[in-house]
Amino acid sequence: MLTLESLRIYERFNGDIDGWARMKSLTDSSIAETDWHVIDALITDLRIAASGRASPSFLRELDARMQTGIADDDARAELRALAQRLTR
Repeated sequence: MLTLESLRIYERFNGDIDGWARMKSLTDSSIAETDWHVIDALITDLRIAASGRASPSFLRELDARMQTGIADDDARAELRALAQRLTR
């Protein structure tokens, strides 16, 4: 489950999994590689949703994934903000 802490680590490395793998400290180990990929996918899907081109079923599925895969409302809000702040 994604937490606010894991999202902050992701942001600190600007979503760069290779940089995280090379430079992480012991405190940065609270996020797993699989979590990293989930965050990447959710950010992509949030950007699709924000574009206005997502189908209603896509939006419902995204909302369900956000509700079940993210620890709390603060972490969900942070992920939405990350999707707007980070550039690829």
